Amino acid sequence: ICDEVQTGFGRVAEKEGQWFACQNYDIVPDIIIIGKSFGGGYPVTAVVTNEKISHAMVPGYDGSTFGGNPMAMVSAMIATRQMQNFNLTKNVIDRSSQIKEGLYKLREKYSLIGDIRIKGLFIGFDLPSVEHTWKFQQLLARHSIKSSLTTDKTIRFLPPLVISKEDIDFLLNKIDLALDDLEKYDQDN
Repeated sequence: ICDEVQTGFGRVAEKEGQWFACQNYDIVPDIIIIGKSFGGGYPVTAVVTNEKISHAMVPGYDGSTFGGNPMAMVSAMIATRQMQNFNLTKNVIDRSSQIKEGLYKLREKYSLIGDIRIKGLFIGFDLPSVEHTWKFQQLLARHSIKSSLTTDKTIRFLPPLVISKEDIDFLLNKIDLALDDLEKYDQDN
């Protein structure tokens, strides 16, 4: 069973056409759970099975309150078609490489940055402590950027898969400014 709710539909693509994280590891799952980007902003999830499991399921075996909602199904169909039309996996690969290069350059400039972990457009880097991450998030927000909430020392970003080169440049610039502010804050305290 592969839970691809967050990682599916190209989020962690390492090569073009790689839509699911399990493909990065040559896993062919019996069941894949998908959601989030599957609906293109519309709330929709699905459990996809192989043929053997599918045949074992009889009507009434599973169910859900809102299963098969026509609007959700149309949204999912259009979203997945557009993901393919726009070749989002190529953009994920290109933007992932760009942000990786930018973060490594920032790590050379700021000793505050520890480990950097990037898988497609799942992006994270460590700061020295939880207190540093909280302060960094406050400083970053002053520069009009919000990162994913965290309870540890890792700053996380999950940008949209359609993010542009210019948007990544903008993000890296704001991270640079916030790190500079954080370094000054550290020196003053």
